[in-house]
Amino acid sequence: MSSSLSTFLMVALGSVVLAACAPESQLSATASTGASEGASGLAPADAAAERATAAPPRLRPADDTIAGYADRGDLVGYDAVRTIQRRGAHTFYPVRVSEAHALDAIATGTLHVTGPDGRRIDLTYERHVEHPSGDWSWIGRDEHGMDGILTFGEKAVFGVLPYGEDDALRLTTNAGQTWMATTAKGVLSPLERRINAGLVGPDYRVPPPLPEPQGPRMAGAGKSVVAASAEPPATTTTVDVLLGYTPGFAGMLGGTSQAQTRLNHMVTVGNQAFTNSGVDVSLRLVGTLQVSYPDSGSNETALEQLTGSNGQTTVPIPAALQPLRNAREAYGADLVSLVRRFRDADQGGCGIAWLIGGAQTEIQPGHERFGYSAISDSNGMQAPDNGHYCRDETLVHELGHNLGSQHDIESARGTDGVLDPNEYGRYPYSFGLRTDAANGNFYTVMAYGTQGQTPWRVFSNPESTFCGGRPCGIVNQADNARSLRNTSPLIAAFRNSVAGGDTSAAENDVDGDGRSDVLFHNPVTREFSYRIMNGTAVVRAALIGNVGPGYTVAATGDFNGDGREDVVWTSAARDLYMWTGNGNTFQSVFFGTYPPGWQVVGAGDVDGDGRADLLFHNPGTREFSYRIMSGTIVVRAALITPVGPGYTVAATGDFNGDGLVDIVWTSAARDLFMWTGNGNTFQSVYFGSYPSGWQVVGAGDVDGDGRSDVMFHNPVTREFSYRIMNGTTVVRAALITPVGPGYTVAAIGDYNGDAMADVVWTSAARDLFMWTGNGNTFNSVFFGGYPANWGVVD
Repeated sequence: MSSSLSTFLMVALGSVVLAACAPESQLSATASTGASEGASGLAPADAAAERATAAPPRLRPADDTIAGYADRGDLVGYDAVRTIQRRGAHTFYPVRVSEAHALDAIATGTLHVTGPDGRRIDLTYERHVEHPSGDWSWIGRDEHGMDGILTFGEKAVFGVLPYGEDDALRLTTNAGQTWMATTAKGVLSPLERRINAGLVGPDYRVPPPLPEPQGPRMAGAGKSVVAASAEPPATTTTVDVLLGYTPGFAGMLGGTSQAQTRLNHMVTVGNQAFTNSGVDVSLRLVGTLQVSYPDSGSNETALEQLTGSNGQTTVPIPAALQPLRNAREAYGADLVSLVRRFRDADQGGCGIAWLIGGAQTEIQPGHERFGYSAISDSNGMQAPDNGHYCRDETLVHELGHNLGSQHDIESARGTDGVLDPNEYGRYPYSFGLRTDAANGNFYTVMAYGTQGQTPWRVFSNPESTFCGGRPCGIVNQADNARSLRNTSPLIAAFRNSVAGGDTSAAENDVDGDGRSDVLFHNPVTREFSYRIMNGTAVVRAALIGNVGPGYTVAATGDFNGDGREDVVWTSAARDLYMWTGNGNTFQSVFFGTYPPGWQVVGAGDVDGDGRADLLFHNPGTREFSYRIMSGTIVVRAALITPVGPGYTVAATGDFNGDGLVDIVWTSAARDLFMWTGNGNTFQSVYFGSYPSGWQVVGAGDVDGDGRSDVMFHNPVTREFSYRIMNGTTVVRAALITPVGPGYTVAAIGDYNGDAMADVVWTSAARDLFMWTGNGNTFNSVFFGGYPANWGVVD
């Protein structure tokens, strides 16, 4: 090991010891860490894997979470102040929820829940999942093998819990309060009665025939899994999912944080259905995005407008839905679903999707254009709409249609009782299962249940007796599991994976809403400020005082993978402090120093684990180094040498869309070299130069293709230019003129959440203009100013 690396690592890992000794509100021991350089023998701990499979999430401070009830040996305590609410067949019991008890149940192995009538259920811990947003889910089973799923967020908690052999409890959040809900057996809502009477059409549409495929047919090998909050085994087929949601959905739940928690819960419920079915398929939520689309109108209309087709003719795509389609390309989503607040009877049901492979049609690459669904949700409402709640399995049911699965054979036949060719799924056996009283009186995920039947969170599978000891399917007739094993690799090949793809990838996203925010620092008054942005509109702003004297922002990024911006500060003493963001304020933690001659040159995800890492450069010794971060913990570090003399970092980004940071270098010769990352080291490739008078001003995804592009500015000629990149290849370039005199680029990000780069400009007058990108050019909008002595932080 070189002496330079040894010095660098000793300084870096010294911070680990200091961080580990600091008191934390945590229920488990701090994971071990280390550093490595090739075969140095210092093997790093796999922090990501430990977090996903063993170590429990951190306990939030009680004042900062909706589930801050103390652990008194039970998940809930019934609130004697609030009154019980009854809405039709649904009864809501006010409860206080203990996240601490759920965390403790990971260690003890048992979670206790007392029901409204005093019965107690015990759930045996099975696993937990940590979501990139900072939410987490707890999964366990009761004595009958029925699973319970809880998802905890900062401002919401949701759950579905078994309550005996044929009953269930629902834990929900409304207006900042938590409720345990029960539903009277055998009582049908108006929507259920309409469905049973044949007055509601099917919740799927079969895509039209596609032209015969040319060349080799789809092999269906699926894609590699690069990074996820709970990475499935290598044999698992991962289907990347993007969820859009409406303002009405977020408003119903109380805000974007609550909406994110609800969506995380839906995906976890879906993945549990695959697990219960013995199907090695995993849904990976690569992004969420709020779109300005109404909750009014049918789900069928929403599906057609999102798709841009009704299956026969082209349908205009509303401007409100275009950002969701753009985000699909940026984040490599195989399937996309729009989630709206449930409105009965306006929406016509709880969801609708394209049944890809319907009518026993071969699934082709061209079917990717139909990888859409639209669903409704009502679980955030204390009062269900018109007496109906959309089930937590609604999302996975509709995605099941996208994956070629059909309802139970009785429901598929429709009112005429005849099974027509277009009423099949992909295969003759792609049906769900619904049984009569003599055979268990239950139904599976893809089936439509009738009054009094027991729902099992499982896809039909004749090889499984998960359904209360009875077969969950019928050989060659009701076998969704077999069908899914065949179709999922084909659907998973609709898009190339974009590791770490989630809307929180927006630069400087303070509140985790998928949109960049503007950061400011005043070194004179030692204050820091941010403005939460929605396009060019300032949603809110905050001021944070008492920044240490002499400290400047060294880097920004999401270092703990919770979807919220963190800020790294340094000073002339070369010390490092991380401000870990929670969406509103920050917690300051010292995490080390770095040697003389070195500079922090930015942050980026070196290893594709969904967390930013710190980048350093020493121009004197011509060395480059990075530190792999897990929050404030240094997991490992590496030294790369030599860097060419006179070269400096011009921009960082993901220029080839593989989810790993790449680095653009330049010199006084105005040449450009790209270091393409592979998770450990970099490959240097020359990819051009630029004329005299021009400067590289950063990188951002101009065209929304999921790859960063290089941006340039010439302050003398007042011109701006970008180069669309595909790795080290320049796909195209554009020149935009004129730029206002005296203006410089202050920040680059995605401020409206449309997955395309926007550019913030400022001048000596301290005014702010945003260039909002549309994939080709920009629209300039003035959006304010800032006081003297302040500066914009990029």
